[in-house]
Amino acid sequence: MGKQIQLHMLEDDTRRLYEFITARDSVIFSLKSSDSEKVVPVADPLHERQVMAIWNQSLLPSLKRKPVISTEGLTYYRIDEALPVLELSPSVACSWSDKSALRQGRIYGFFASHDRQYVLWYDSIARWVRRRFARNPIKSLGGYIGPAALEWYKAGGILLPMFSPPNTNEWRSFVERQHPREKAS
Repeated sequence: MGKQIQLHMLEDDTRRLYEFITARDSVIFSLKSSDSEKVVPVADPLHERQVMAIWNQSLLPSLKRKPVISTEGLTYYRIDEALPVLELSPSVACSWSDKSALRQGRIYGFFASHDRQYVLWYDSIARWVRRRFARNPIKSLGGYIGPAALEWYKAGGILLPMFSPPNTNEWRSFVERQHPREKAS
């Protein structure tokens, strides 16, 4: 069983979250998938755009990626989701239909057979987010939005799901409903 908390964050929001996570526990941010089984820290997790793993070393003293063979027959290495490691998909700034947009990120944990300390660690992060971030103003997206991202949204920024949606009538309508234009009188 998995748990996730979805997030829209700008750099200041992300920095505050990472400061909480790293002050509380000895953690390493690493890419979830790589061409190497060795787990190395991400040079700058604040600006990383790929999915990362948050490895709490007090819960798991050592960590290696396991090999995975792709459908094309290529081998890459991935951190096993059955381990007590959280997955972090960063919130990514992008452009959508020539508008400044922000894709949703998330923190995810898989809790099928893990000890109570792993669940408590995830819950402490989720609780911190719920207390310091606002509920997402776009109800259909769910999750939370950091203070800096909320101000950016109020100034006209566009909130997107975890992917960049296609430019279809349905998605254009979704975006237009975020900031309806004032009708001229």
